[in-house]
Amino acid sequence: MKNLFKILLLALGLIILVVVVRSLSGDKVEVVNEQTVPEEEPIDIVLDFYNSWLKAILSTTTDPYAANLHNSPLLSDNLKTELATGQTEENFAVDKVLCQSVVPPRIGAKPIFSNDTEGQVMVLPRGSDEAGMAIVTVVAKAGEWVLDKIECSMGDVLPEREFSFSYEGYLLKDSLSSLLNSENWHLIFVQDGEPGHAVPLFFDESSACYNETGESLPCLNERFTEAAKVYVKGEMTESGVAVKYLDFVD
Repeated sequence: MKNLFKILLLALGLIILVVVVRSLSGDKVEVVNEQTVPEEEPIDIVLDFYNSWLKAILSTTTDPYAANLHNSPLLSDNLKTELATGQTEENFAVDKVLCQSVVPPRIGAKPIFSNDTEGQVMVLPRGSDEAGMAIVTVVAKAGEWVLDKIECSMGDVLPEREFSFSYEGYLLKDSLSSLLNSENWHLIFVQDGEPGHAVPLFFDESSACYNETGESLPCLNERFTEAAKVYVKGEMTESGVAVKYLDFVD
């Protein structure tokens, strides 16, 4: 009887041991395979890096490589290695990050797509007529987005050179009520060296507006103020300008 009791205890112990081992093993697999989804939007991380890069380029006391931005924690190891070669290349005409040969005063960004593990963002020059853009791929790593690839594109998705209207000027509306239709915002601009030109602006769902830091915002009337300096690109029509892009200027 004692031997039988020992055998039963031994069997029960083995069963418990197997259950514990399997349970621990299952927990370990779940931890390893678990993917934490980043809380921030990919476009925010891309703009954080790009605004720092542009600021360093425009600085008179430093540059992106002196500021060690090519080793930023916002970059993957592969992209760090790729950007590091920019320090030794000669006659490099186009900046690897901005994809521009002429440095723009500002930049903007538009999301292309994103899911839990990957995304793409289009980075565009603002306040510049130069064509070209950067297509930035981001990947999730340890719950954070990192920039993994930058591809320069001259594609048709940015028809900047095709716009029939491209001017910088000032927004006016109510102060023009005695002269023009105050239902529309107007751009007051200089054309062919002659100041005082005015044109009404028309917005629709395809219009894109950007603040001074290049962040996208809705083109709403309440966001516009009298005498705000802006850069407008769009198509000239008989009624006025069908706005495609409006950038607020510092």
